[in-house]
Amino acid sequence: MHITSPIVALTLSLFGNPVWATTTSYIPATSPSWAQDLPKDLVGLSIELSDFSAWAGPAVGKPNDFVNTALNNLKKLTGVAPPIRVGGSSEDKAFLSSSVEYVNSTYPTPTETSPYPPASVVYLSPKFYQLSGNFPAGTQFVWGINLESLNVTESVNQAMAIVDAFYGSGKQYTGKQTLSFLELGNEPDLYSVTLFGGKLPDFDVFNYTAAWTSTLAAIAKAVDPWGTGHPKFYGGSFSDAMYRFGQFAPTSVLNANESVVSKYLGMWNKHFYSTVNLGPGLNPPQGSLLGKNGVRANVSIHGAHRAQVASAGLGLVMGETNTAARHGIIGMSDAAEAVIFLVDYALQYAVNGIKQIHLHNGIGYAYSLLQPSAISIGPYASEAPKVQSAYYAAYIVGELIGPKPQTKIVELASNNNAVAAYGVYEDDHIARAIFISHQPNFPGNVTAPAVPIVLLGKLANTKIFAKKFSAPYTNSTSGLTWGGQSLDSPLNVTFNATAGRTAVANQTFLLGAGEIAMLTFEKTWY
Repeated sequence: MHITSPIVALTLSLFGNPVWATTTSYIPATSPSWAQDLPKDLVGLSIELSDFSAWAGPAVGKPNDFVNTALNNLKKLTGVAPPIRVGGSSEDKAFLSSSVEYVNSTYPTPTETSPYPPASVVYLSPKFYQLSGNFPAGTQFVWGINLESLNVTESVNQAMAIVDAFYGSGKQYTGKQTLSFLELGNEPDLYSVTLFGGKLPDFDVFNYTAAWTSTLAAIAKAVDPWGTGHPKFYGGSFSDAMYRFGQFAPTSVLNANESVVSKYLGMWNKHFYSTVNLGPGLNPPQGSLLGKNGVRANVSIHGAHRAQVASAGLGLVMGETNTAARHGIIGMSDAAEAVIFLVDYALQYAVNGIKQIHLHNGIGYAYSLLQPSAISIGPYASEAPKVQSAYYAAYIVGELIGPKPQTKIVELASNNNAVAAYGVYEDDHIARAIFISHQPNFPGNVTAPAVPIVLLGKLANTKIFAKKFSAPYTNSTSGLTWGGQSLDSPLNVTFNATAGRTAVANQTFLLGAGEIAMLTFEKTWY
């Protein structure tokens, strides 16, 4: 059920998007019946396996302080450390080796489209998995295992090394972290597609199901001596590409071996990107991520698969997602545009009952939350690690969620097709709301005027305060602020609930093009 607000006069912006002269939004004072639980760990990271040590630090017990500070800042907002999935395309290029201390990766020649390609082969020692202990206490991990080699012994040995790192000899280092799931194979629906690096031309869904279930059962049997009661696995981990051709749907696997599925699966995992990096001259124009309707279309297409996995008693997570496949698009995935998109995108999953998304990260990737270390070449060459725009999105979502238990979320009705809005409820009462402007603001164009937002509903005896995200322009990669504060230096971020906010009078505030406003409601009495 949605409550539709009265429609006010429409004007057309210079950018072609409909913009209302005044925007109204109805805010239920108490939590509606259709409100969804809002998980503290809604936004997690997916880290390319070959690059994991850059995030973790050079050795066990020697964490990357920059990364840990940035992640701990997110943890302070919700009380829960961001969950981490380690995988990506290099997951299926990884092999255990006794001749390396932690990891040794070989990379293909960089190209203009892919200046930082994932590794073509990765050699790991069992100690590599112990680097998980370098992350903030309470971090939950999903670890990927090579399936594409179709070497059951290798897959089993990797699983044993992972479980040993958390439950066996490595427990002294990882005792404050949790192994939540194992992931067997990354996007196996593409193993047969040479365009995406696939090397198994005859690998169809029947070959996959046979290989996956037999290897999964072998792993579960091998790691049982650690007393884990069998590890739980992600199911699927398919790309969205083959879903669209009607292959590799969840039911293809879920119905193949129900005893294995019911015994070992704990969650269904899907990968999805809003667009794709095709290379200079072929990419979508800046501003293409913006659009309230586009975000909802991107999320709604997963509804059928959510229903399929729910029938098997499983939840659906987006185990790898972000703005644009093939590591993002410079000037879009690393700009203010991505913040606007990702905040709306993450919250749209939450109101649709999808409880977790993992934003993919890799060294030099345009869409990464962080560049974990100095980079010597390419567009992200820097003498020091740095924060990127996606981190702002994770931070804003975290602050909206907050630390209190049993938080709920609803999408708020708005009569403006360029403004998305959500309400967050604590103890059954409205606590915060967020308004997201999809209206672009590019240099050289006439800036669209700020839109008055009028809040409707029973908000008497309520003090309202607004805190805003802003950037010079939609395509800005610097100058981003949240509540007037830059997040670019994690060590200097201050946590003050009242800093950077302004009072909202008469239940009306202004929302500029490309801004995000989080409202805090302080009820004087109920």
